[in-house]
Amino acid sequence: MTLRWRIALLVSAAIAVSYLDRQALPVAIQAIAREIPVSNEQFSQLQSAFLLAYAVMYAGTPLRQRTINPVSSMPLLPRPTS
Repeated sequence: MTLRWRIALLVSAAIAVSYLDRQALPVAIQAIAREIPVSNEQFSQLQSAFLLAYAVMYAGTPLRQRTINPVSSMPLLPRPTS
């Protein structure tokens, strides 16, 4: 298997894991609702908060640097010098 196909396989696996991660909350809510009663309105608020956090994670790098990665010793992009 060439390096190109290995990279394609790794990227495909990462996309699949990302998709499955976003689908985890609707599946998990059934188990959660057995122990903690959750109304449809509360579930929709929980889902919105989860997707908003997900959107912030995937937002542009400057936003991510200011909100999530402000104290990292290795910034995501070099800072402009001027």
